[in-house]
Amino acid sequence: MQTTLTLNNLYHYLIAFCALLIGAYSKIILIGILPLFLLVIWGWRKGEFTFQLQKEQWGWILLYVIYFSYSVFYWDSYLSPKQIEYKLAWVVFPVIFSFRPRFQIQKQYLIYGFGIGIFMASMMGIVKASQLVHEQGFCLTNISSSNICINHPTYFSAGAILFLMLLVTEWKDGVFKDWNRLIKIVVLLFVLLMILLSYSMASFLFLGLLCAIVWIYFLLKVNKSPLILAFFIGAPMIIVASVMQITAVQEEFNNTKTALNKYLENPTLFIQEKNKEQNGDEIRLIMWTASFQESIEHPMGVGPTQIGLYLSDRLFTFHQDKIAMKNMYGEVRYNPHNQFLQMALEVGVITLIFFILFLASIFYYGKKTKSYILCGIVLLLTFQCLFESMLQRQTGIVTFTFFISYFVFLHNHSYFEKTKPLDSA
Repeated sequence: MQTTLTLNNLYHYLIAFCALLIGAYSKIILIGILPLFLLVIWGWRKGEFTFQLQKEQWGWILLYVIYFSYSVFYWDSYLSPKQIEYKLAWVVFPVIFSFRPRFQIQKQYLIYGFGIGIFMASMMGIVKASQLVHEQGFCLTNISSSNICINHPTYFSAGAILFLMLLVTEWKDGVFKDWNRLIKIVVLLFVLLMILLSYSMASFLFLGLLCAIVWIYFLLKVNKSPLILAFFIGAPMIIVASVMQITAVQEEFNNTKTALNKYLENPTLFIQEKNKEQNGDEIRLIMWTASFQESIEHPMGVGPTQIGLYLSDRLFTFHQDKIAMKNMYGEVRYNPHNQFLQMALEVGVITLIFFILFLASIFYYGKKTKSYILCGIVLLLTFQCLFESMLQRQTGIVTFTFFISYFVFLHNHSYFEKTKPLDSA
């Protein structure tokens, strides 16, 4: 039996291929974007696509224009082209998803492609960790964090959480409704395990928050009998108590609590005392303080190519000579580890306010169209931006811009009202 390769099929295959690359290794996303872009241009010339730039997508393009302008104004032969290239996804995906096909959209291709990509990244991480265990022996360190991830642990876990949200929202009436329940449970548990092994505290917190929201939602809908209430209240307490018995979790929690308490007592003294070895929480507090103080002094921003210079000077005043040192390209060892502070320092407070309002507008649009997955993606990005500069690495930029643009595209046009059975998200 022969399958005819139509424009419809090829479009969905390329969407799935792009999603797979994003899940597996987004640095090679260009080999997916280029054929997809050429296809939609060819389809548009053939009359199979219409083009209308979606008003919800203007925010990405305006952000790119701002960053492009700052990068050119504060030109650096290495950092400026890097900024212009990394953030080009803010234009590419909104434009690609402004081409509306006349055929029916089938989002299962995107979800399956992304799921395969997450699985591939997971398996490559497992192979990497297995080699380390073979060489050094088994221990938790060798099978967690960067040793189990081929990408940065926080970015990988963010992608895994995104797939987890897709799995849950499509569980009953969507893409996965025909899957065997056991298979769905195995997939869910595998993804959860990989998230736990990534050992990203930001992802743990978000996952806990998400579970609490879902738990409360079901609590409000079920019969309020004493037995049911006891289960809904007791089960989370038992789970949290069990998790807190894990030594690594206890140590991480205690380190965070201790660092935060000392910082709140005397921020300046805390930073100046931490001039030797620091853990992740201490480094974040130092970088947040330096970034915040520089942002206050430079409300219009210092440019994405000059941020290393200003942070370095500030860190030297904190006696943080080790992390204040710049590399040959003028970059300090750590970025601010907070996208909001990073954006304020790079391109100004006004741009930061615009970015926050833009995210809020996308969230409102998702709520209005009942696209709960779109709301979830925006919440995930917003929460992760509190602990990482999520839109500085290509992985974060490509992942969130692609999926937000896609789900806005999916719900934006009245044509898609006819495809609601395929779009339960």
